[in-house]
Amino acid sequence: MNTNSKLPAFTLPSYEEIPDVGLYLDQTAKYINSFFTEYPQLNVTPSMIANYVKLRLVARVHKKTYNRDQIACFFLIALSKTVLSMDHIRLMLGSETSLDHADDYRFFAACMKSSLETISTQGSSVPDCADDAHREMLGKVTVAISHKLFLDWYFEHTEFPQE
Repeated sequence: MNTNSKLPAFTLPSYEEIPDVGLYLDQTAKYINSFFTEYPQLNVTPSMIANYVKLRLVARVHKKTYNRDQIACFFLIALSKTVLSMDHIRLMLGSETSLDHADDYRFFAACMKSSLETISTQGSSVPDCADDAHREMLGKVTVAISHKLFLDWYFEHTEFPQE
């Protein structure tokens, strides 16, 4: 990998840009996936969305359509499942009554943007011994593993409110 290569652009829609007219299941999946064109591993399927509802990670569908809050949660889940278990995602999302969808989504989107901009411009903290592309990749893998280990520890040692 060329150290000067840029991370493909990725931006979540603002909370206000997420449709609140009610999207059907297939429309919801298509809308979410339209933001993941450069990252197809993040794509969601209609059955995945239905499963997130069955797992009670997201409120039940109303009149077969999904609203802005539900779609915002689907974005959080799609991105978070790359590093968190479904149990940890459940803890992150909290109960329906404790979650402020708009504020939590806005905060999450701002943090994602900031993190990706930092990685894209500064790279990750890879030791100076990363003298070739292979070692650079190994260094970046260790950074990802370190963050994952921290998250696992965090969720195991943090008390979350019970529903």
